Amino acid sequence: MILPEHLSIPRSRSYLPVPVVLSGQGEWEAGQILREVSTPVGKYLFGALRDVMLWLLLPPARRKVAFVPGALEVRLAQLGRSGASATLAQHLTNLLRICYNDASQEEVGSWCLGVAEWARAEGALRTELEFRQAAALSRPDEPVLSLSVARLARDLSQHQRAETWFRRSIKISRSQKNWTPYIRAYLGLGAMYGRLGNGPAARAVTERALRAARRWRLRQLAGEAHHDLFHILVDAGDLRHAYDHAESAEINYRGASVNLLARLAGDIATLWVKIGASQRARPILQSVIPLTDDPSLRAMWSAQLVRSTAFSDSVSEYDRVRAEALKDIEQATDLWRRADANLIIAWADLAMCAWDEAANMAQTAFELATSIGATEFIAYADQAIRDARAHRREGSLFDSVEPPALSRVADKVAGSILVAVERTRARRQAADAS
Repeated sequence: MILPEHLSIPRSRSYLPVPVVLSGQGEWEAGQILREVSTPVGKYLFGALRDVMLWLLLPPARRKVAFVPGALEVRLAQLGRSGASATLAQHLTNLLRICYNDASQEEVGSWCLGVAEWARAEGALRTELEFRQAAALSRPDEPVLSLSVARLARDLSQHQRAETWFRRSIKISRSQKNWTPYIRAYLGLGAMYGRLGNGPAARAVTERALRAARRWRLRQLAGEAHHDLFHILVDAGDLRHAYDHAESAEINYRGASVNLLARLAGDIATLWVKIGASQRARPILQSVIPLTDDPSLRAMWSAQLVRSTAFSDSVSEYDRVRAEALKDIEQATDLWRRADANLIIAWADLAMCAWDEAANMAQTAFELATSIGATEFIAYADQAIRDARAHRREGSLFDSVEPPALSRVADKVAGSILVAVERTRARRQAADAS
């Protein structure tokens, strides 16, 4: 569906799908709000969003007749009975100005973002997505806002919606010559394609991001593109070229945030856990876990540390690390990563012959994956559940072996990254002290 002219990108045709009355599955559009916020507040939010979408999609000249006389009083009464908190009620009250067409699109976008932030704080990510999307429609020339919608849709496994918004962000950024969101949108697409198992597509769009970053001399973004290509080539089984990209990422990250370097080191350690080099991976994971301020990434690394500890000789150490990882997983906000972390610990429990614990973790991973439609995890989680019930150990850690020459390359890259991490951390501590 083509967007109305007043919501489209200037001098461009945008094929961004617009919400309709019924979804393809026969559910009311935005009906996920009612499932996620099953209170009178959720019912009001559902109606408020539909009011906003009606107002947005109408041409500006027709908005003044969008609501019948008395609609404002009815909505205010409904809001008063909903029990909404003071902060949320303020944003929703502001949105009621559309009832008498006393609001600009810019203002409507700001109020929708206020509701979206409330939803995020409440853990209602699908509700956040709906209002964030409405905000992005209200501000059709803001690529960063479109990009935030795309990322959230991707994390909720709403892949078609995510791709639409990634490509919209690309189109807006290119028209404005705003290259940072342009590159980040391509990187986001690549990450999503990688999650879906489409390696060639992931590589193509990520290499496009890398070329743009080099052209406009955006070193950190070039590093992120190399970093993502490391993941893509690991998944393709090309470890030698994967390590080349890891080394290039470290060079481009120099002088950047310590979090970027820590993430790169943690990802190399994660690879080592997967190929059975747990002894090499464990000290790196122990070094980088305290450095990240991303709770979802911390949960992933903690789960990998549990998996690496599963093949040590210390049951008490395994129990300690596992307990800490479970606390980290509880803080994770990215449901995709949370499902993955639960599944990783389920595999570790299988290796430890902890059958009941493995079944419970795999069941949690299965339920999370099902809730967000992450089909890539559902089959693995189901297999882990059956393995636990049949008392079969997990043995896939040692399916691949890294040749000695390649191990030396990997150690060199990881060593350089850790040195850079320590230098960056030391500079940051010295700056804080002064």
